Amino acid sequence: MNLIRFMSTRELYRFLDGETISGNTEWRREGYASSSKGICFFPADPKPETRLHYLSGVVSFQRVAEFSPCGDLHGIRMTKGRYRDPKSDLGYGSVIRMMEVDEVCMPKYSFRTLYPERIGTINIKKIFNGDFVWQIDWMSQDEMKIMRGHTWDKGHVRKERMA
Repeated sequence: MNLIRFMSTRELYRFLDGETISGNTEWRREGYASSSKGICFFPADPKPETRLHYLSGVVSFQRVAEFSPCGDLHGIRMTKGRYRDPKSDLGYGSVIRMMEVDEVCMPKYSFRTLYPERIGTINIKKIFNGDFVWQIDWMSQDEMKIMRGHTWDKGHVRKERMA
């Protein structure tokens, strides 16, 4: 099963640098009605473009990546997160209804466990009836090869990978 992760550019660069990304937040203890613990991903179905409507304001929208498992996913758990139900959102001042969404959580991930199949940037395509119409600009395969073949310094400047 492929996994989707919405993340900051910094997290993406750390991952591409070969770091292991770790997290052990128990979201229920943080005040969220969620059974999730650790770093959260979404199953690739439904597609990430569909998820943007209920993730707005909750997760970082700088980057999105689709990963395929390539190693032992130690500590992986299927969980439920609670998000705004965009179908019941009637705009400013309305009651916000929530819905449960399947998530996949794990305590850490790296190149040894997940391989980036595609990486995208999220943009607002237009505003229609007061709501954002989101678009994901996915990198081409050539751009992906370049991204995976280089490393990045702390200032997010690309440098050639040392052999």
